[in-house]
Amino acid sequence: MVSTQIKKFNSNNITSVFFVVNPLTAMISRLIIDQFELKNILIVSFRLTPVELIKFKTIFVTEKKFDAYRKKLLFDSPSGRRILEAIEGDFILFTSWAFRETNWLIKSKKCKGHFYIEEGQGSYMNYTTFDYKKLPFWILIKNNFKNRINKGDGKGYFYREDNSGFIGLHPKSFPNIKFSQKYFLKNKEKLKLVYSQKIMGYKNIGLSCAERRLEDNNWKGMIDKLIECLPNGGLIKLHPSFCMSQEKTNKIKKYLTLKTNKRIKLCDNNVILEIEMLYEKKNLWGPQTSLSFYADFFGSTFKSINLP
Repeated sequence: MVSTQIKKFNSNNITSVFFVVNPLTAMISRLIIDQFELKNILIVSFRLTPVELIKFKTIFVTEKKFDAYRKKLLFDSPSGRRILEAIEGDFILFTSWAFRETNWLIKSKKCKGHFYIEEGQGSYMNYTTFDYKKLPFWILIKNNFKNRINKGDGKGYFYREDNSGFIGLHPKSFPNIKFSQKYFLKNKEKLKLVYSQKIMGYKNIGLSCAERRLEDNNWKGMIDKLIECLPNGGLIKLHPSFCMSQEKTNKIKKYLTLKTNKRIKLCDNNVILEIEMLYEKKNLWGPQTSLSFYADFFGSTFKSINLP
């Protein structure tokens, strides 16, 4: 049982390390910490993901010069090394999938187990587990170089077979994983105790796609399409991939202001829509995303649209 294992690790004073890659994983991490009353905690934030929900010891993963070359050409993980240096003693890892830093930490003798946590759209795809130790050498090379092998729904190397379990919030998460390996959180209402509502009254929200989805970096076309959908007083929430660059965020904000005369505004990066929906019903427009599941789950609406 997943819960039994976590309680056992916690009672042995083992550090719980959480990889936070987006606002949803921050939310899930907080629920896990509260549900199991975890003691020693280290939060690792990727892509500058806000961690105001989980105000524990935190390190932010940022790449240094030549890190990309070391990762791809030398099978190294400079970020993984820095994370390990920040961990005192044995640890367990909570991560969204088996990306480079995940695999690097798992191979440490100090790692006593790892759990996969719900992180968004990938958690609803039909992935099964794989044996990391039996991967062909050419797959290891390809996986290391790209840090993601995803050929479509259910076709990729996301969840290692040697995991300790899966933890989700939505009952449809991890569809191809055995029920006995999953644990579903039931304490979502407690998020109101650690999160302050930020967009009360803003009920119409447009969602951008990931930056990599755009053709020729056509973010203006994407914004224009969202503007067409939204009524006055709406907000546009950018995908986390846009928020890595403050300069780009400022350009989008300026464009939106000029285009709509402040009729539609840019939503702050620290707004977590999944929690905002616990306070009031929201109407969402955007590309296919896990928020379509959560909108229905939390009593809101979602309309799918195609973006440039």
